[in-house]
Amino acid sequence: MNFNRTFDQVVFDLKSKRNSRPLEAMKWYWKQLQWPSVPSPSNRGATWLELYLDFAAATGIRTVGVSHSSRSSLKLSKDAFSSLTSFLEARSGISPFKGKRANVTSLGPFGIRHGLAGVSIAPKFLCLEVWLPFLHARCKDQADPSLSLSSTQVGSLPVSSPLLFSPVREGFSRLFPPP
Repeated sequence: MNFNRTFDQVVFDLKSKRNSRPLEAMKWYWKQLQWPSVPSPSNRGATWLELYLDFAAATGIRTVGVSHSSRSSLKLSKDAFSSLTSFLEARSGISPFKGKRANVTSLGPFGIRHGLAGVSIAPKFLCLEVWLPFLHARCKDQADPSLSLSSTQVGSLPVSSPLLFSPVREGFSRLFPPP
């Protein structure tokens, strides 16, 4: 099954049911990620939190849930990101990531010692340099880094400048594909 065609169809089918901008951005985001062909033993996977932070930094879209706002918590938004990914995966029949869903320990260096939900293989993130300092600052010297992160409002998340995702550019490239 063709990943791009299937995800394009899923997004088209949902346009009347939801705001299509987060869906288009998610489809774009998953297509941009690069995955290691042979994961290193030191690859600890990626949490949904890391994937959501990377998505928000790359696209500028911080509110994925239809009822969310810039005051929504990081926990609610990363859960919505994970749920929408699951929904797109179920509708298309194709997993947008390598590996499998698992509890991963990639946030161990930030003081979060227990495994968190994520994917078993970490991709090459698009905007690591944008969100990694934010993640470090929110976890540093915290008695409970998980709580500090979970309660963060998504309006305070950093985004790349310029944004990597442009709905106009993506729409134009779909209408006029390169030869």
